[in-house]
Amino acid sequence: MEKDYSSTATTYRRGEFTCDFGRLSSGVGQLKGNTLEDLAFGLGIAHARDRSLQMEMARLAGEGRLSECLLANEETETIDIFMREMGMAYESKKEVSQLSPGVLSYLEAYSAGVNFIWERHGHPWEFKLARHKPAPWKPEHTLLTVRLMSYIGLAQTQEDLERLIIQGVRQGLDIAKLKNLFSGDLKELTVTRIENIKKINYLRGQMPIVVRTLSYLPKLLASNNWVIGPSKAKNRKPIMCNDPHLEVNRLPAVWYEVQAACLNNEFVGATMPGVPGLIMGRTRHLAYGFTYGFMDMVDFFIEEIRGEKTISSDSSRELNIRTEIIKRKKKEPLRIKIYETQSGILELPNQNKIPDGFYLSRAWTNHKGGMGDTIEALIEAQKSQTTEDFSAHVAKIAISCNWLVADSLGQIAYQQSGRAPNRVGTGLVPLEAWDKNNLWQGLLKPQDLIHIKNPPEGFLCTANNNIKPSDGPRTINLPMGPYRFDRIRDMLSGMQEIDVESMKTLQNDLYSNQAELFLAVFNDSFPETPLGQSLRHWDRCYNVESVEATLFENFYRNLLVETFGDNFFSNAAMEHILTETSVITDYYHFFDQILLSDDSDTLELWFGGVEGRLNLFQKCLSRTLSQSSSYHLKPWGDFNQIKMDHLFFQGKLPKFLGMDYGPVGLPGGRATIVQGAVYRAHGRPTSFAPSWRMITDLNENTVWTALAGGASDRRLHKTYKSDILSWLEGRYKSIELTKL
Repeated sequence: MEKDYSSTATTYRRGEFTCDFGRLSSGVGQLKGNTLEDLAFGLGIAHARDRSLQMEMARLAGEGRLSECLLANEETETIDIFMREMGMAYESKKEVSQLSPGVLSYLEAYSAGVNFIWERHGHPWEFKLARHKPAPWKPEHTLLTVRLMSYIGLAQTQEDLERLIIQGVRQGLDIAKLKNLFSGDLKELTVTRIENIKKINYLRGQMPIVVRTLSYLPKLLASNNWVIGPSKAKNRKPIMCNDPHLEVNRLPAVWYEVQAACLNNEFVGATMPGVPGLIMGRTRHLAYGFTYGFMDMVDFFIEEIRGEKTISSDSSRELNIRTEIIKRKKKEPLRIKIYETQSGILELPNQNKIPDGFYLSRAWTNHKGGMGDTIEALIEAQKSQTTEDFSAHVAKIAISCNWLVADSLGQIAYQQSGRAPNRVGTGLVPLEAWDKNNLWQGLLKPQDLIHIKNPPEGFLCTANNNIKPSDGPRTINLPMGPYRFDRIRDMLSGMQEIDVESMKTLQNDLYSNQAELFLAVFNDSFPETPLGQSLRHWDRCYNVESVEATLFENFYRNLLVETFGDNFFSNAAMEHILTETSVITDYYHFFDQILLSDDSDTLELWFGGVEGRLNLFQKCLSRTLSQSSSYHLKPWGDFNQIKMDHLFFQGKLPKFLGMDYGPVGLPGGRATIVQGAVYRAHGRPTSFAPSWRMITDLNENTVWTALAGGASDRRLHKTYKSDILSWLEGRYKSIELTKL
């Protein structure tokens, strides 16, 4: 149990807000105040003391001011243009006037805490190197941070794959195979629509040029969570387990842990610097956490533009034009125009003119509004005492999430959140905007989203899988594969008398159902070679010592290239997809459904029948084994490595300065409960893995956690790297709920 250092806490006051800030022995921030607003003020104090660098880098990127404040080059200018086009800061500033008095007061309390520290203690020295002085924090900057959270790594991945589909149509891919790859969800690819897609004047890539700077932003992606009901729990109270998966190749960690208390409640859990309030964790009454819900919140539309007007079936419409000026260090400012139609933002090769023709517009449900509702929902979630209250509030959150919650009464529940469009199609194919029937008809109501309570199985779990409604609209069309969900569900189904220790074991499970299914195709007919037999008898676990995990990954890669290379995308395109995008990392299951299919039509289309598929598997395994040697094959931890780089310097400083950590080998793979994905996307190395682990038994007041980093972003602070070894080794620290 951690030692409480509240006796050495400092009391901070500004106006009507008062809060004590101290630390636990691990460095975890400890806050005590009378009201939630006091705690918001205190959290502003804590974030400004420990994570100013993270907050300001995200703010500058979202505002499109990297070229102005840090360095002007092609990379930062491209990001600035993109963020201005997205309207991240523009819309966030507009939304402040729409906030309720209570939400505005809460955000002002947080801003007061941030500015209190910045005024008295200054800013991180890294900004002095760039001759940048951060402006005061305002409520609009919290809305901006939430808006960034809802796009980077979330809506962004859906958008990337929809671009890949459009690009495939334009490049003349086999339409029958393309439709088959996406499970028949491309039925809207009619002959006429294919021709319209090919007429589009311009298609942007996944993201323009190299955008390493996006590592400044809080990129979320995958996760696991599960909750055990009283009937299966040893102590007959619910147990909550949550481990959000996101980028871990950075310091400081994305999350900031806190222990807090006010007059009516206590809190332990994870917060996001820039945002007041508990995001995941435990209160006196509840425990809750989320995974990314893979809701489709982005659609493309085909626009016909004539004379800078959109052409529709009954009239023409003027474009909404917004001019943005991007200041650049030691350069002339850039002046760009953003063009918006009734369906979305136009994508153009040149932001200052539009030749007549066909273009894509991009619609995103969180482009306008929703952030104030999200903050209000987070405030109310912290106050909730039952799963019913909690679910009603988080259903209004704009970010796509699968929320699990348990209350002290013994109830457990699932609640979907996110702003889902009311669309006519699947959302995967761009429809013609000149037909008004193709456009979004508003958003789905929160009560239309999926809710499950107290299931007969005695537990609930999610792992970015496809959660299908029993009735009502479908909001997910591109989920992650079911392997992690299936593993969690199968393990929990066979367990009784569940306790915290057994959940720690499950949260660190490395078994791959994906590997099991692929190797089962061989029916034990593996080559009689040392490596062939080693793969046959492999335990299917992605521990860092396993050479078999590396061998299987080489086989899987060969299989993907052989199947989807020259026979579909082309080998060069497939290599690019594998090495420079997150398509396989995120959406591997669509490719696996082809490779593991039992459908005769699918097998005939791709392999010429079931024997052709088996021959292909054997060919790829033989190639893999011939390319490998038991003397030279790297263990998985040597192959699957990350370096945790300092957020500002990006690994450019000498190792002896201690700004970075590693390299370290990550256990786990794309399909294991402990995901250990290391890949490149948008021009830079990235990763996702369990960034924070949390387990709590509602029969006790203890929360068990492990963070991929430490509390402070200051290199010389003792908590800069304090939790990394425990996190890597699957060990946990305990934090107690504490009363005021």
